[in-house]
Amino acid sequence: MNDEKPLIHTSQSEVHYYNSNRKGYTRVGAWVFGIILFVCFSSIVFYFVAFPPYKGIYKKTVKMIEMRDGIKLYTEIYTPRSMSHRKLPILLRRSPYEWRYIDGISKVVDPMYNDLNKDGYHIVLQYIRGTVKSEGVFVMMRTPTNGTGVSETTDAYDTLEWCLENIKNNNGKSGILGISYTGFTTIESIIDKHPSIKAISPQAPPIDMWIGDDFGQNGILRLSPSFGYSYKMESIYPHFDFKGKDVYSFFLELGPLKNVNLKYFHHQFPSWNALMEHPNYDDYWKSLNVNQHVNDLEIPSLSVSGYFDAENIYGNWEAYKHFESINSKDNFMIIGPWPHGGWSIPYEGMFTPDGSHFGPIEFNNATSDYFKEIQRQFFYHYLHENFDFPHKKVISFRTGENKWHEYKNWAPSKVEKLYLNDGIVSFFPPTNLNQTMCIISDPSNPIPYYPRPIKGFWQDGLAKRDWKLVNQAFLNDRDDIITFKSEPLNTEYRITGEVIASIRAISNGTDADWFVKIIDQYPDSGDHNLNGYMWMLSNRGIRAKYRNSFSHPEPINDDIIEYEIDMFKMDHVFKEDHRIVVQIQNTMFPLFDRNPQKFVDIPLANASDYQVAENCVYTSTITINKL
Repeated sequence: MNDEKPLIHTSQSEVHYYNSNRKGYTRVGAWVFGIILFVCFSSIVFYFVAFPPYKGIYKKTVKMIEMRDGIKLYTEIYTPRSMSHRKLPILLRRSPYEWRYIDGISKVVDPMYNDLNKDGYHIVLQYIRGTVKSEGVFVMMRTPTNGTGVSETTDAYDTLEWCLENIKNNNGKSGILGISYTGFTTIESIIDKHPSIKAISPQAPPIDMWIGDDFGQNGILRLSPSFGYSYKMESIYPHFDFKGKDVYSFFLELGPLKNVNLKYFHHQFPSWNALMEHPNYDDYWKSLNVNQHVNDLEIPSLSVSGYFDAENIYGNWEAYKHFESINSKDNFMIIGPWPHGGWSIPYEGMFTPDGSHFGPIEFNNATSDYFKEIQRQFFYHYLHENFDFPHKKVISFRTGENKWHEYKNWAPSKVEKLYLNDGIVSFFPPTNLNQTMCIISDPSNPIPYYPRPIKGFWQDGLAKRDWKLVNQAFLNDRDDIITFKSEPLNTEYRITGEVIASIRAISNGTDADWFVKIIDQYPDSGDHNLNGYMWMLSNRGIRAKYRNSFSHPEPINDDIIEYEIDMFKMDHVFKEDHRIVVQIQNTMFPLFDRNPQKFVDIPLANASDYQVAENCVYTSTITINKL
């Protein structure tokens, strides 16, 4: 029993209590009660902010919508209850990935699309064929040429036809959007488009899996991503079980690529089999390039990408470029300092949900929130009413300067060069063009792309998403990386435009991989969190045997060969006292597979084919086609 009895308030900060079981008084500060009340109130507020009563906000309907061949696709339809009396447009998102829920409502709807919801839409989410709760068989990158008569194009058409007939109070207009694979299905939807489609937003879509997206980069196999994705999408399990092992060790001990099927996959997974059976860029891969099927674009498009997208930065620019060639009027692009999907997906970890920083790099800008407002304006303009969309064609966030810029188009107007010679990055051409820097490349000791231990690409956000922001100084002890550095800059230097690395190199092997990294190195004094930080702004590679043709590989010889590597688009300011650093290396493992450094069909290579090689780089250049 509590015998404490209140006496009187002596002040606003203190209450005196008399305890009859003890002699004297117990003085308990009122701030104790204040803290208790504050914690209780904050907990209630936090619950309703973090876990709002979504069931009261949205009317949710679940349907199995029948396609033209009788297959039924699982579909969820969400309508804001407060706007159910209004005629609203339809927003469709078609995905192979299972959604997560809060209070029975998909997190795609809220919080992912909560800004769009303010204007009112019937949001339609659908699992594509053969995934999660939908009927049928999943086919990776199902295009109109697959020979079955059905595709992501026909399924989108049939879905919208059903929605217009069955969703009450729709205004007859629809839009389609999605990130990554759902960006691919977004583009597929306009090949033979439903007449209701008035706007699309493909965001980081894979356009060419062999040349530059999930599976490869200029002939180099993206090993860990391709291995994990094939298993994830085509097995009954969500992830391959590496049993907690460092995947660097796993793939190194695996040996040649052919051991994947011999030891683990046993030819069960079509996507991995395709990678092994079609190592070159043949008709199989060409048929999967979705751009070739889009011959006209009469509807507005908002392409979205991140400069630090570790999966599909190639595809998004290719989509925008292709759309620009067939519809230059209402074709828009926004690109910011984001990882894959970071503009919309509330990631946990190094990237903040509002996009204000990525790891230790501060942007002084809520970049993701800014994007959401752009996206909201875009769809409102084209799906609701003729609301002003006051933006130029390309909206880009310039890192370093940390400001948004808009461009009438992405059309470089001048050329600048950086010269790589004798370990130095210079703005002036050297007098001796035959300076060489050499390394020994050993396939049994490849360079890790991320600090070890490394987890599976699809099982760890850091290995999958954040590796592009890792301080490259973790590789300073390696002696198989060629490094060029500028002196500390005495003034800012801006790179805005398209960047090409022209690497003059020679090898005593008959094949090689060449990776180039462009890095902003912070000064050793200043922000103690970033002293000497080596921020990788761009990285690309090429397999030497594909230097002249992706379809017809040929060995290299002992001559000096110039490799042109598209470093892609950049919009960055190197600040005063920073250094421009360019690094060249032969491996990034196990993000990419190992090159035997011998001209062989790599999926058929034996362990004995992997050999040590001496690789040398002569004076080279970085060409900036500058806006």
